[in-house]
Amino acid sequence: MTIGLPGVIVSAEQACDASGYKNAALLDTLAVAYAEEGRFRAAVRTATKALELAEPKQKSLVEAIGRHLEHFKSGRPWRQRP
Repeated sequence: MTIGLPGVIVSAEQACDASGYKNAALLDTLAVAYAEEGRFRAAVRTATKALELAEPKQKSLVEAIGRHLEHFKSGRPWRQRP
């Protein structure tokens, strides 16, 4: 059973809410979902918050959020290549 993009967004928003919007990885997931739906302003805002919260020692997460943010700023969703 798939929940579809709206369900993914609701689930990601609930997870972020449960974490007090303090978990960078969850915020990044929400930003990716927003961008996939075409909500690029929300994606940029959310990814920027994720980047602010990410610990410098989480280098791979910081780099990933940065890549995602660049896509969102140019109006493109993030799609991982197979």
